[in-house]
Amino acid sequence: MKTKKSMIKLFSILIYLFSIFIHIYDMINHDRLRVLCRTIGSSKMLAISWIFIVMTIIIIVYQNENFNYKILCLIFLCYIMLTIAATLDYKNRLKKKNNWKKIHYFLSVIMLFSLVYGVYNIRSEYSPIIIFLFILFLIFHTSKDYIINDKISVIYELLIIYASNFLLLLKTNQNLEKNYI
Repeated sequence: MKTKKSMIKLFSILIYLFSIFIHIYDMINHDRLRVLCRTIGSSKMLAISWIFIVMTIIIIVYQNENFNYKILCLIFLCYIMLTIAATLDYKNRLKKKNNWKKIHYFLSVIMLFSLVYGVYNIRSEYSPIIIFLFILFLIFHTSKDYIINDKISVIYELLIIYASNFLLLLKTNQNLEKNYI
């Protein structure tokens, strides 16, 4: 069991770092701060990489007894649908009739909410901060001001994604420590 715990800890660190590095690579490659869905929609390789990242995080978080397997599977299916919707949305962004934009935004909010729910579900002391960031994101993302909507909401979205993933992976590893010691 000690080997399993060590492997989960190693994969938690590696997958978290991989997710950060892949996003930094994309931002450097495009010379601007980019929302995660834009990264996913820019190439098939990045989309597949993010599917791998999310799948690995879900498998790791499943080791935490606070999560129902069916809910995690539903979250993963929503993420697959988000990947498809984001890719189709950005490919059709310049067309007059883009049916994928609303579906993309709806799935994005669901995915962010699932992260907020996950942090709340693990009873993290940082839950109120993540919930507050989520509320700010919703306010800023619906703003008519370009800077607030396009720049500041992206920062809040990335904060929610990376902070929530970090907290979920950290709590799972802490629970494994308690169970195996």
